[in-house]
Amino acid sequence: MKFAKYSLLSLCLFLFGVVHAQNLKLFGLIHHLIEDKELGTINFYITDSLHTLRKPLLLYLDGSGDNPLFTVESDINGGFKKYSSIPFDYKSISTKYHVVFISKPNVPLVDTIRTKDLSITNFKYNQLLSAEWRVNSALMVLKYIQKKYPVDSKKIVVFGYSEGAQIAPIIANKNKKVTHCIALVGGGLNQFFNQIIDFRIAAKKNEISQADAQNKIDSIYNEFEKIYSNPKSTSEFWFGHTYLRWSSFCAVPTIEYLSNLSIPIYIAQGTDDESTSILSADYIRMEFLRLGKQNLTQKIYPNCDHIFNRKSINNGVAEYDNIMDIVLEDAFNWINEKNKLKNINTR
Repeated sequence: MKFAKYSLLSLCLFLFGVVHAQNLKLFGLIHHLIEDKELGTINFYITDSLHTLRKPLLLYLDGSGDNPLFTVESDINGGFKKYSSIPFDYKSISTKYHVVFISKPNVPLVDTIRTKDLSITNFKYNQLLSAEWRVNSALMVLKYIQKKYPVDSKKIVVFGYSEGAQIAPIIANKNKKVTHCIALVGGGLNQFFNQIIDFRIAAKKNEISQADAQNKIDSIYNEFEKIYSNPKSTSEFWFGHTYLRWSSFCAVPTIEYLSNLSIPIYIAQGTDDESTSILSADYIRMEFLRLGKQNLTQKIYPNCDHIFNRKSINNGVAEYDNIMDIVLEDAFNWINEKNKLKNINTR
C-alpha cells in the first residue's frame, strides 16, 4: 500500500515536472503564458498536432471551480485514476482545429492528489476569479494565438460549458473575429433565478408548502442583496464562490449577449438539469423567436442532468446512462454543417 502511494506521488511529481519543463507531449499541448498587470499570469495551451498548419481555431472554456484541466487521484485499490474537465477527445479534433484551453487563475494544468479529507483554499484564485477575468483572459489568448499561429479566420469557434457557456457569448460579442458560439448548459437568465425557479417548482409539485417556498425564496433574496451590496468581496462566500464571482456572473443575464449576436449559435440543455434550469434554455428560444432572429440552433435532451446523465426507470429502479458523447457529436456535427441557420430542433 505504501508503495502504491509513493508510486502515485511519484507520478504526480513527474507530471508536474513535465508541465514545469513545458514538455507537454504527454498531453499533446504546447504551453504559453501572458503576464498582465491586472489579470496576473494567464496560462494557456494549444494542441501540438499539426500546429504549424493553417487550421480553424476552437477555444474551449470549462465550467466553474478551481479545478485543473487534468487531475490524478488515488483509487481504493491503491492505484490512480486520471480525470479531465475537457469532455471531448481534443487530440482527435486537433487534426482539424487548433484547440486552445485556458487555466483559471493560480490553477495548474495538472492537480496534485485530491482526497475527501484534504481541502486547500486557493486564495489567489478567489481574489482574481470573475467573469471579467475569464472574458479578458480569453480575449488576450485569442489575440495571441491568431498572431503566433496560422489560423483560418473563416472559422473561429468559442465553445463554453456551464460557467464557460455564460462567458462564451460575451467573448463572441467583444471579439468580432469569432464566427461560431457554442454554449452548453449555460442558460440565459440571471444565475440567481435558478434558485427561485427550483423552490417555485417544488411548491407546485407539493414537495414543500407554498409558505415554506416563499420563506426560502425570501431568505435567498437576502443573500442576493448582500452579494449585490458588496460585489467586489473575495472574503465572503455563497455556495462555495466569492461574492465577486457571483456578482460578476450575475451582472448581466446571458440572454442579452446571446441575442446581440448575429453569428451562428448552438446551445444544448438537459431537461433534468438541477444546476441550470431547462426553463432558462426555453426562455432563450422564446426570446429569439420574439426578436425574429434565426441564428440559433437548440438541442434539448430529455431526462438529462447537468453532465448529460440520462435517467430512466426500469422495474421501479432508477438507471443512468451518460450520453455526453452523443451531445458532443451533435455539437461538432453542427460546427461542420454548411448551413447552420434556421435549424432549431429538439432531440
